[in-house]
Amino acid sequence: MLDSRYTRQMTLPQVGESGQEKLAQARVLIVGAGGLGNAVLPYLASSGIGTLGVIDGDEVSLCNLHRQVLFSESDIALSKSETACKKLSIQFPAIEFKSYSEFLTGQNALALFRNYDLIVDATDAIEARYLINDASILTNKPFVHASVYRFQFQVAVFNAHQSGSYRCLYPLSPTNSQTCAEAGVMPTTVAMAGLYQANEVLKYFLEIGQLLTNEMLLVDTLTNRQTHFAYDTQHHDFITPSFFALTYAPIEKVSLGQTTQIGIFLDVRNDG
Repeated sequence: MLDSRYTRQMTLPQVGESGQEKLAQARVLIVGAGGLGNAVLPYLASSGIGTLGVIDGDEVSLCNLHRQVLFSESDIALSKSETACKKLSIQFPAIEFKSYSEFLTGQNALALFRNYDLIVDATDAIEARYLINDASILTNKPFVHASVYRFQFQVAVFNAHQSGSYRCLYPLSPTNSQTCAEAGVMPTTVAMAGLYQANEVLKYFLEIGQLLTNEMLLVDTLTNRQTHFAYDTQHHDFITPSFFALTYAPIEKVSLGQTTQIGIFLDVRNDG
């Protein structure tokens, strides 16, 4: 029996009881419990997504609070993923929340992705987006991307229904990208980006509307201008398990004493 809290959305002909059942069976992994994750999570839960996983190895800090509204000052220094799941499970007890208090890496991504139907990229790091993209390709999982830059945000859906991937749009990692901490950001911009992501997730599982596949939506919140950028899809056959393992292999830390056994250690620092 479906929870009566969903009656308003079930009244929509595009949802109904069958659509709500689809949402209840859906399993979504959110990578990142920061600003985007704080916007995505409550609305996926309130819409009835049955299982929500959250992976983030970061802890709450004071500077997070202006855009990460799930947290309060009493949560500072606590795990973001655990805190978000704990608070949301009180409000939405019928939803299964799974917390992973670690960062996504090449060592845990593939196994983790296989347990979910769709991935949400709620990160703030270029390197993480390529990792999410490549792991999604190898596990055949769609992922919903968003990124924020000052008063602008962009949203796209990758690897869904044989659509293009993040590497189609960005074959090489940009060298001049900035994080929110470096560029600055408004909380309303982050919230809107996250809500667009949540909406794409719901459209995907309900099989309604037009997904943002093979195109990028750019929204400027200062001018209210929305621009769609189409891109050419490409095959990325080079993304194989061996490529993934090599690209995302952990960097082994070596002590100074060990360097004499490995080779010559050269100090190139300039005292001037």
